Amino acid sequence: MNHSNCVISAVGRNSLHRMWLTGECNFDLHLVVYDDSMEEFHGDTEYICHIKGYKLRVVYRYLEMYPELKERYDYFFFPDDDIQMDAAAINTLFEAMRRYRLQIAQPALRMSYYTWSHTLQDRYCKLRYINFVEMMVPCFSREALNKVLFTFNENETGWGTETHWAELINASQRDMAVIDEVSVVHTRPIQSGQAIHNRELAAYLRKYNLSTKVLHYDCLPSESVYCCDRNTFRELCKTLGHWIWEERISAFSAGEDGYFGYVHFLFLLAHITQMQNYADAGYDLLCKAQDSLGTVIHDMTFRSGISGCCWLIEYLSKEGLIEENPEDLLETVDAYIRQNIGETMSVEDLAGIGRYYLAKMQNRPTKEHRDDCERIAVLLQGRMGEEAPSVTVDALTLMQACGMETREQLRVLERKIERMECTQVERVYMLFRLYLLTHDGYFLARVQEGMKNLRPQLMTLEDAVMLVEIMYHTVK
Repeated sequence: MNHSNCVISAVGRNSLHRMWLTGECNFDLHLVVYDDSMEEFHGDTEYICHIKGYKLRVVYRYLEMYPELKERYDYFFFPDDDIQMDAAAINTLFEAMRRYRLQIAQPALRMSYYTWSHTLQDRYCKLRYINFVEMMVPCFSREALNKVLFTFNENETGWGTETHWAELINASQRDMAVIDEVSVVHTRPIQSGQAIHNRELAAYLRKYNLSTKVLHYDCLPSESVYCCDRNTFRELCKTLGHWIWEERISAFSAGEDGYFGYVHFLFLLAHITQMQNYADAGYDLLCKAQDSLGTVIHDMTFRSGISGCCWLIEYLSKEGLIEENPEDLLETVDAYIRQNIGETMSVEDLAGIGRYYLAKMQNRPTKEHRDDCERIAVLLQGRMGEEAPSVTVDALTLMQACGMETREQLRVLERKIERMECTQVERVYMLFRLYLLTHDGYFLARVQEGMKNLRPQLMTLEDAVMLVEIMYHTVK
């Protein structure tokens, strides 16, 4: 192999490096095994050896053993062995280094465990210029590596060395970046620094008079169009994070107005912030909340009853946020719902079941599931009147998906939304749902304006779920 790109990773028994070779590679992979798993990896690459130690010092010793490598390659990428990515992501990283003429950079982290928040993916950007690239996944030009390589051997753990790199290459405000158009997953929870890590960090900062302050320069914006601008999105993420941090998660209900609502919120917050910790909390709560489904099984409404709970499980599965099969989880509940559907059900009950059935059809588009949706849509047709706008929008979403004419009902819904007494968040959310139904730019503009002017202070769970749902669809 005669590539100009080099990947060197210190790997152990549970390394994910084989995933990196999935697809065509425009790089050479060098493995430095730091534990006793050498025999497991012999067939993975022609470049492999065994050196014990921490990552950066291991890489330093490897390059000292084979100094010709420093001249053979133009770019060097040093990922941790618990990074989930494929060859296409690595290829794109090297292409971005060349295209943007970067000296030191890293791919952004998505749905990851993280230490530095600026390393999490910002989907409003192609890349963000900064002064600090983390040693978890750094990529260097040959020139930059030669200037900073000695730092890899300055201490045992490598802690503190990243703070030095910008100074050593005399970095301009365009030399270092987090590349958001390339994202990877850090799969292992962050371990708090041991005494040696903190001691070496403090000593390194003191020795070279450095600080851990991260400077944010310019960014290259993404070309995507979203429901709110980047600054608004970032501020709302902070607001939602602060709200759930302060919120004591307790509820009298298992439904969307209770524990399942918190689950809904946590999973979507994880996705918009890229913080895996929120998804872990959501999954833990979901496991507990499932046990209380029996307490709401006789309530068919979406907000407080069983249809909202079932919808959430289908929705999370469709979005790839949980791995469990919804049919296995909901078999008993589903049979109960099916037995109780009838013409005497209220519009609110039917709309809730319809929203659940639609999620099921979108997740697994079988004839049976489409027939179920059409049955509910027929029962709803001609029955809507004074129900709440949230019920109307669920009903119309189902009817539209079943190919029914909804233009007149949409005009009625718009008038309902204008007259409704509600919170700021609820009005913007209803306009957003109306935009999804009509794809009318007028409603999108109103959503964008509403998001910009939102000042959610004392939020309820319902407001928090509506807001995070808008933001989730915004970046999806």
